[in-house]
Amino acid sequence: MDLKEIKAIIELMKKNDLAVFKLEKEGMKIELEAHRAPVPVMAPQPVVQFVPSTAPAAAQPSAPVESPGEQKTTFKEVVSPMVGTFYRAPSPDLAPYVQVGQDINEDTAVLLLRR
Repeated sequence: MDLKEIKAIIELMKKNDLAVFKLEKEGMKIELEAHRAPVPVMAPQPVVQFVPSTAPAAAQPSAPVESPGEQKTTFKEVVSPMVGTFYRAPSPDLAPYVQVGQDINEDTAVLLLRR
């Protein structure tokens, strides 16, 4: 197998979005693996709102009541532009990108999604 054939295989991998290619033939073995930078997927706008229970609290002093339009959003939904496998951490032996309850902003990586 010459360099021209290897380059053709690489182009096919790119065209078909393949991550790994392995070939073993007549004493020759070739393994190609595409390394892509992980792209965190984040939604810039809140899509889902958490609405606290409206059950009355016992023996609490009265507080100003917020109308539904004034309630603060506490949860946001992350919407993916593609279907893939969700990874909470960059690898099994590393800490998750974020912890439950952690404050995040639009620049915070929260997950890894791979096709």
